[in-house]
Amino acid sequence: VPERSSLGLEGGDVVFRVDGRKVVSPGQLFRVLQSYEPGEAFKLDIMRFRKRQTVAGQMGPTPESR
Repeated sequence: VPERSSLGLEGGDVVFRVDGRKVVSPGQLFRVLQSYEPGEAFKLDIMRFRKRQTVAGQMGPTPESR
Protein backbone atom coordinates (compact mmCIF):
# COMPACT_ATOMS: atom_id res chain seq x y z
CA VAL A 1 0.00 0.00 0.00
CA PRO A 2 1.50 3.37 -0.97
CA GLU A 3 2.28 5.74 1.90
CA ARG A 4 -0.24 8.32 0.73
CA SER A 5 -3.02 5.88 -0.12
CA SER A 6 -6.46 7.50 -0.34
CA LEU A 7 -7.91 4.08 0.45
CA GLY A 8 -7.24 4.45 4.17
CA LEU A 9 -5.00 1.35 4.23
CA GLU A 10 -1.58 0.61 5.68
CA GLY A 11 0.88 -2.13 4.83
CA GLY A 12 -0.21 -5.47 6.31
CA ASP A 13 -3.93 -4.60 6.44
CA VAL A 14 -6.32 -7.37 5.43
CA VAL A 15 -9.57 -6.15 3.84
CA PHE A 16 -12.61 -8.35 4.34
CA ARG A 17 -15.49 -5.98 3.45
CA VAL A 18 -16.01 -2.87 1.32
CA ASP A 19 -19.23 -1.03 2.20
CA GLY A 20 -20.59 -4.30 3.56
CA ARG A 21 -19.62 -6.32 0.46
CA LYS A 22 -17.57 -9.39 1.42
CA VAL A 23 -14.10 -9.62 -0.13
CA VAL A 24 -12.26 -12.95 -0.26
CA SER A 25 -9.31 -12.28 -2.58
CA PRO A 26 -7.09 -9.46 -3.81
CA GLY A 27 -8.61 -9.80 -7.28
CA GLN A 28 -12.11 -9.42 -5.91
CA LEU A 29 -11.04 -6.38 -3.87
CA PHE A 30 -9.64 -4.81 -7.04
CA ARG A 31 -12.89 -5.45 -8.94
CA VAL A 32 -15.05 -4.05 -6.14
CA LEU A 33 -12.91 -0.91 -5.88
CA GLN A 34 -13.10 -0.43 -9.66
CA SER A 35 -16.86 0.00 -9.29
CA TYR A 36 -16.32 3.31 -7.43
CA GLU A 37 -15.88 6.64 -9.20
CA PRO A 38 -12.88 8.92 -8.47
CA GLY A 39 -13.65 10.93 -5.34
CA GLU A 40 -16.33 8.49 -4.15
CA ALA A 41 -16.07 7.52 -0.47
CA PHE A 42 -16.52 4.07 1.09
CA LYS A 43 -15.85 2.15 4.31
CA LEU A 44 -13.42 -0.73 4.57
CA ASP A 45 -13.69 -3.40 7.26
CA ILE A 46 -10.12 -4.52 7.87
CA MET A 47 -7.89 -6.51 10.18
CA ARG A 48 -4.94 -4.41 11.36
CA PHE A 49 -2.49 -5.76 13.93
CA ARG A 50 -4.98 -8.56 14.82
CA LYS A 51 -7.77 -6.06 15.53
CA ARG A 52 -10.87 -5.55 13.42
CA GLN A 53 -11.63 -1.97 12.54
CA THR A 54 -13.41 0.15 9.98
CA VAL A 55 -11.56 2.83 8.06
CA ALA A 56 -12.86 5.41 5.62
CA GLY A 57 -11.43 5.44 2.13
CA GLN A 58 -11.87 7.44 -1.03
CA MET A 59 -11.07 6.57 -4.62
CA GLY A 60 -8.25 8.59 -6.03
CA PRO A 61 -7.97 9.72 -9.64
CA THR A 62 -7.64 7.06 -12.33
CA PRO A 63 -4.51 7.05 -14.50
CA GLU A 64 -6.66 8.31 -17.40
CA SER A 65 -7.84 11.37 -15.40
CA ARG A 66 -4.36 12.52 -14.40
